[in-house]
Amino acid sequence: MLTDAANIIFQSAKRRCYTISSASKGPFPPVLDLTEDDDAWAALDEAEGRFDSGKQQDDSNVRPNWLPKGLEPVLEELPKWNLLLEILLEVEGEIIRQENMKRPGNSHD
Repeated sequence: MLTDAANIIFQSAKRRCYTISSASKGPFPPVLDLTEDDDAWAALDEAEGRFDSGKQQDDSNVRPNWLPKGLEPVLEELPKWNLLLEILLEVEGEIIRQENMKRPGNSHD
């Protein structure tokens, strides 16, 4: 767990959960981050289907009080929702197809 490879794995996992902005560097000791290769992260984001528009939404009104300043949660959509959407679209298409087959004038009955 103390190898460079393990450190990269843990840094990647932390990056998927939260990011630390420059405002939070006060009470924490500086940490050597071996994953600061922006080109590699951009490629990873593109491979995972995440695109950064360069604009952050103003969520100061929504920010909970218990969340430390400078710590920004990363909210990812769970993959199951995309699968559920595909299934629902398939069911809807099947219902429409069945209704078209039941209409009078079709020779399929």
